[in-house]
Amino acid sequence: MKKMTKLMMMLLMSLVFASFSNESEKALLDDTAKAMEELTKIFEGITDKKTAGEANPKILAVGKKLKAIEVRAKALNLDTKDPKAQEALKKKYKAEVEKIEAAGKKMMGAMMKVMMNPDLSKEIQEAMKSLN
Repeated sequence: MKKMTKLMMMLLMSLVFASFSNESEKALLDDTAKAMEELTKIFEGITDKKTAGEANPKILAVGKKLKAIEVRAKALNLDTKDPKAQEALKKKYKAEVEKIEAAGKKMMGAMMKVMMNPDLSKEIQEAMKSLN
C-alpha cells in the first residue's frame, strides 16, 4: 500500500510540476484522474471474496494504464524542480490538480476499506502489486 501511495503521489507531483506541451499536460492530468476514479469504482465494488476475485483483472488493467501514464510522464521530462515553474503549472491547471487530489483521496479511502479486511485484501494481493 505504501508503494501504491508513493506511486500516486509521484504521478501527481510530476504531472503538476512538469513542463511540457499544453495538449499533453491536460491529457496526462485527465488520464491520471480517470485512472484514480476507475480504481475507486473497483474498490467500492469489492464487498466479499467473490467480488474481490472478480476485481483482480480490473485492478491489473488499471495498473497497466498507470504504468503507461508514468512512462508518458517520464518521456516528457516531468522533473522540474524550479519552484516558479511548479507554481505556474499549479495555477494553470488548478481545476485538474484539484480533481486529481479529490480523486486520489476518494480512491485511497475506498482502497483502505478493502485492505483493512484481511479476507478481501488477501484476494486482491497479487493484483495490487501491479499498482506499485
